[in-house]
Amino acid sequence: MSSPATDSSIGDARPADASRKTFTINDGMREAWTKYTELNEEKFFRKFIKSFVTHWEHMVYPNWEMLVTGHLESSGNAATVVDSPSLSELPEELLPALSKFLFISKDEAEQGGINIKTVTNSKDIVKCLTMICRNAENIPLVSSMDFVMLTTQINGLFLQHLLEMESSFFAHKVKVEMTLQKLKQEIFDFILQVKFAIYLK
Repeated sequence: MSSPATDSSIGDARPADASRKTFTINDGMREAWTKYTELNEEKFFRKFIKSFVTHWEHMVYPNWEMLVTGHLESSGNAATVVDSPSLSELPEELLPALSKFLFISKDEAEQGGINIKTVTNSKDIVKCLTMICRNAENIPLVSSMDFVMLTTQINGLFLQHLLEMESSFFAHKVKVEMTLQKLKQEIFDFILQVKFAIYLK
């Protein structure tokens, strides 16, 4: 998916006195994952991923947008350098589950089921993979799977849908304008997240 930022690249984007922490799975995440593996219900997988991403973001920056801006602009905004856990410290079946639900998102997009939920779910998985790949030891196993191919395909499908929404065919649908604007923003955010993952490579 993406290579981790090296210490030197982190230094380019963060002040030298930035603090350092290690990311760990908390009890809430463990409980969500246990329920997912026991009950095989998607809602518990989504709860785990959302908690994983949110916990990471809050450790690094108050919000994800500041993290992206800090890297792309090499700004001096204060940040915490967070060490990514190794895969041995994460749930054993996490990568297969991420691949499974990313494939489901691609399938839904191919079937025309692109909505805010599909986009946000895909974005959370890409964020999770980006975080995992910031530990260089995790990259070989991640890269051996289909994440790059799936993400590229989804990105293309979302971009195509975005262009269709901008076409004259959609212009007259005033009643759903606000919904479309929200969906467009989510697609923009997804594309930005993919670009950010590539940037960290």
